Amino acid sequence: MSSPTKTDPTTDLPGLLPRLKKTFDETVEDVSLAKDVNKTIDQYLKNQFLLDAKSQQELRPRFRELDRLCRTTEPSHFRSIREELIHINEFLGQRASEANQHDFQALSETELNIINHAEEDQLVKHLRASYEFFCGLDELKRDPRICLFLAIFPGNAVLRKRFLIYWWIGEGLVLDEEEGEKVFEELLDLELLIPHGKCPRVSKCQISPWVRCMLIALAKKEMLLVIKEEEKIPRFDLAHSRRTCLIAGHSSDSGIKTESTPPEKSRTIFNVNERDLHFQDQWLAKLKTLMVLQLGRWQVSPTHHIEVQDESFLTGGLKTQKLLKYLSLRGISRITSLPESIRELVSLEILDLKACHNLETLPDAIASLEKLTHLDVSECYLMESLPKGLHNLPSLQVLKGFIIGNSHKTLIRLEHLPNLKTLKRLSIHIGSEATIEKDDFNNLKDLPRVRCLKISWGKEAVLKSVFSARATKTGS
Repeated sequence: MSSPTKTDPTTDLPGLLPRLKKTFDETVEDVSLAKDVNKTIDQYLKNQFLLDAKSQQELRPRFRELDRLCRTTEPSHFRSIREELIHINEFLGQRASEANQHDFQALSETELNIINHAEEDQLVKHLRASYEFFCGLDELKRDPRICLFLAIFPGNAVLRKRFLIYWWIGEGLVLDEEEGEKVFEELLDLELLIPHGKCPRVSKCQISPWVRCMLIALAKKEMLLVIKEEEKIPRFDLAHSRRTCLIAGHSSDSGIKTESTPPEKSRTIFNVNERDLHFQDQWLAKLKTLMVLQLGRWQVSPTHHIEVQDESFLTGGLKTQKLLKYLSLRGISRITSLPESIRELVSLEILDLKACHNLETLPDAIASLEKLTHLDVSECYLMESLPKGLHNLPSLQVLKGFIIGNSHKTLIRLEHLPNLKTLKRLSIHIGSEATIEKDDFNNLKDLPRVRCLKISWGKEAVLKSVFSARATKTGS
C-alpha cells in the first residue's frame, strides 16, 4: 500500500469536516450529513482502516469538488454539497465493508462441537433452563421462535432493541410495541440477551457465545435452522421454516442471484449481511405470503453499506404483498422513490426508510395505509416534504423524520399534526429554507399522547425566533 501524501484530500478527512461544518454554520445550513460522515471517519480511525491508492485516486475528484463548493456561501450550492457528501459517505462505507468482511464468521470447530453435543453439555443444559422458563412465562406462553430466530446473527452482533421488536411484530410473535418491550426486558432478566454499553436504559444488546450455541442447537432440532457442512454458517432452513437468509457470498440458495426463486410460500426474507442486492425480475411478485421483508441494515454501524441497482424491483413486487407487515429498506443506496403500488400493502404496520440517502420523494399512496403504525424517514436528506394526506393515517403511532422545509414545497405542516390522534413518538427536522411562525409549535400541544419529541434544525435563526417568542409569552 502506498503511503499517503499530505496534499491528498482523502487523508485530511478530519481537517476537511470542521471546514464543512464552519461553512454550514455560517450559511445557516444544517450539518446532519457532515455529522454522518464524521461518524464514519471516527469508525475508520478506531479500526485503523486505511484507503488504498486506487480508492484515494477515485475519491480525490469528489473531495476537490466538495472543497470548491465549500469555499462559497451560495445557497445554490447546498444541494450539490449534500449530494457530494452522500456519494463520499457511500463510497467510504463500501470500502469499509470490503475491508471488514469478518462481520459474519463461520462457526469454529469448538462452537460446532458444543452445538453437536448440546444434549450432554452441562452448561448448555443450565442455559436451556432459562430458555424453557422464558417460553413458559405468563399465561401467554412465549413463542420459542422469539429466542430461536436470534441464532441467525453472527457471534459479535450488536442488536438494537427497537429493531428486534419491529421484527417480532412483523412475524406476529408479539402483538404490539408495548408487549415487545416487556419481552425484551424478560430476555435481559434471564440473561438470554446481555446489555451493550453502559447506558442504564438498555437500547442495544448482544448474545453471549454460549447462549448463541444453545439457541443454534435448539433451532436445528426444531428444523428452523440448518448448517451446511461446506460453509458452517447457520441459516434458516428453507424447506421447513418458510424463511430465507441473505448472506454475503451465499445468497444463491435464496434465488436472489440465480434463476430460481425462494419458495412461494415464504413468510420472511432477512438480509443478514448481503451488500449488493441484485434481484431477478419479478422475484418479489411471486412471493405472495411475505410478512417480513428485512432488506435494509440492522447493523448498528453506519459503515455497513447496502445498495440495489435501482428501485424497479419494488414496482411490480409490492403489488402482491397483501400480507406484508414489516418492510425495512433502512440504509439502502440508490432508492430514489417508492412506487404508487405501495398502496397495495394493506397489512403494512412498520415502514423503515431511515438513512435511505438517495430517497427524494414518497408517493401520496402512503396516506392510504390504514394499518401503518410506524414510519421512519429520518436521515433521508434529499427529501423536502412528506406526502400530502399523511396526517390522516388513523393508526400512526411513531413518525420519525417529519420535515419542515420551504413553504412552497412542504405539503404537510405542523398545523396538520393534531389529526394524528394515535401519535406517541415524533421527531421533527427543520430544514434550512423553513419558514416558521411563532405560534406554529403551539399545534404540538394538541398531541396529548406524544411522550417522546425530538426536534433538530439547520437554521439558528429559527431556533432563536421560536424560543424568543416563547420567552415573551412566559414573561407576559
